[in-house]
Amino acid sequence: LINSEYLLLLHDDIEITQSNWLTLLIAFFNKHQTGIVSPRLVDRKNIIQHGGMILGLSDSANYFNSKVSLNDASYMNRAHLNQNFSAVSAACLLVKNTIFHQVGGFDDVEFPHLFADVDFCLKVKCQALNVIWTPTVTLRHHGAKDIAETNNVKRDDLAKQGRQFLHHHINDCANDFAYNKSYSKGYPMGAI
Repeated sequence: LINSEYLLLLHDDIEITQSNWLTLLIAFFNKHQTGIVSPRLVDRKNIIQHGGMILGLSDSANYFNSKVSLNDASYMNRAHLNQNFSAVSAACLLVKNTIFHQVGGFDDVEFPHLFADVDFCLKVKCQALNVIWTPTVTLRHHGAKDIAETNNVKRDDLAKQGRQFLHHHINDCANDFAYNKSYSKGYPMGAI
């Protein structure tokens, strides 16, 4: 058992690009009923990989503002604003240790390869806590490879986990507060 106030989940292919990044993330816990905070992740070409997650995109959950240039204003400038989302990526995620254990951590039985982070975030949201995504901290993610390739997982197994996630969280996927209901969920950037 880890005896620390915070738990940082950090993939081994994340490059730290700001010296004060952790201090900036921790500061979010002093306000906003924060349960989780996650930074903006970009690739080596400064294209956003992780700009928060929208439930219901691509029939389960998908990244918002992904594939947007770091210099692009994006829809409603959202790629440059702190926001409360339903979920964020566990590639870099900070949570209080007490909250992590209170909600039971990750469910690696139901979701061994996909959606464990999204499921975890939703459990934290059920505690009336916010899941914050912030562009205040920008880190470089060198990975983001295809999970099936990286982990030798069959695509059928991944599809099954997507169906399981949808079954468990159908109401969340249908009504994500972070996405305008007037927009299509078939397109990550929104289309009327």
